[in-house]
Amino acid sequence: MARQQIISTQNEKLKEMHWKIQQWKTQFQVIDNEILFLERLLNSSAFKTNTPNLFERLEGYKVKIEELKNNLKLLRNSISVHENSLGKILDVTENKNNQQYYQVHDQLNTDISNCYKNFQTLKSEIFNYTGTILIT
Repeated sequence: MARQQIISTQNEKLKEMHWKIQQWKTQFQVIDNEILFLERLLNSSAFKTNTPNLFERLEGYKVKIEELKNNLKLLRNSISVHENSLGKILDVTENKNNQQYYQVHDQLNTDISNCYKNFQTLKSEIFNYTGTILIT
């Protein structure tokens, strides 16, 4: 009875992790759309041309966006590997202690949270700057 309850608890935790993985993927889709908007904004001609260092600032933001996109790609690959591992764990009838998997999940969660915070900071920085130099 106690063994069955432990297995049930482990299965619930693994299902919660699967749900979290799906949330990460959805979050990345939203970020992709926002990045597309930011890239279009930075490549537009909607800015006052007499702004000092305009080209340099816009190019700097473009570089930061490319770095972010590379980081997102690495995280997506990690999520894919992680999700495949979860599938293998769920396929096993008798779950063992999956502590290493839990640790990887927690680290991924931290990395994704940091990436999201960095994205939000960059997005705010771009909006704050470009908002002051739009042609009106």
